[in-house]
Amino acid sequence: MLFNIYYINTFKMYEIKMMINNRMKVTEQEEKQQKDEEGLEAEIEAGVKMPSIFNLKSRAKAQNITNDTRKFVENFDIKTTKSTMLKEVIDKCCDFSDLKKEKLQEGMLMKVDSLKVELTNLEEIMGVKVINNKTITMTYEGIDIGKVFDAAVKDYAYIFKAKNEKGEKFLFKIPVTFENEFESMYSVNDILIGKVGIIGIYKGEVEEDSIKNMIDIVDKSKKETENRTENIEIVDSDDMEKDNEGEKENLYHYLDIIAIIQELHIENKGEK
Repeated sequence: MLFNIYYINTFKMYEIKMMINNRMKVTEQEEKQQKDEEGLEAEIEAGVKMPSIFNLKSRAKAQNITNDTRKFVENFDIKTTKSTMLKEVIDKCCDFSDLKKEKLQEGMLMKVDSLKVELTNLEEIMGVKVINNKTITMTYEGIDIGKVFDAAVKDYAYIFKAKNEKGEKFLFKIPVTFENEFESMYSVNDILIGKVGIIGIYKGEVEEDSIKNMIDIVDKSKKETENRTENIEIVDSDDMEKDNEGEKENLYHYLDIIAIIQELHIENKGEK
């Protein structure tokens, strides 16, 4: 399997790879040696009848020549890259398309293919990146707002929704690190074009609203506090059933992301 990497959490991938197999090739040596033939020594005594004027007896000595030994040594440098380590992890993954829903278990190492991805918090991401810009300072009544938000910003993440060809819904996030977030100079926009595959740890089904950043949680808590009322409303049972159906429709398969990739299809034109 050949693939292109858009994003990879190197620390997670490395730890899982080490649990699968903690050996890494550094060099490889191959020796080829031509088989020697055993030397044979023989003495040949030949009697040759000649005219009576002389009698010739000749003695000859012959020895098979032992072939020279030839030794070929080929040295290979085995490069350990992110791709080679990730491939070992992918080989151990369950394929989501091969599993029935009742077979899904939390903690499964999983690969999901052909996902159309959507970023749910683009506006917030842009705002967070502005706040993180060290050239911009914000103060309010002598308080450095930039420093106040610094802790929350460090915990911020891109939150993605995705859907496969069967209409099954997925949710995942990757941390905002503000530099070198993606591989090979890719940006978040490249993930949104076409279809990608994800590798991660299955965490079960969750509601979309349950995956929030710290800033969103604080904002939501503040609004709930402001809108809190002591009035008790009588809820109709039919309304409760509708709410339950809506909750089921709002469930997403959540994966703790290790990598985002695109499978490559390469045609070998030399083969017929």
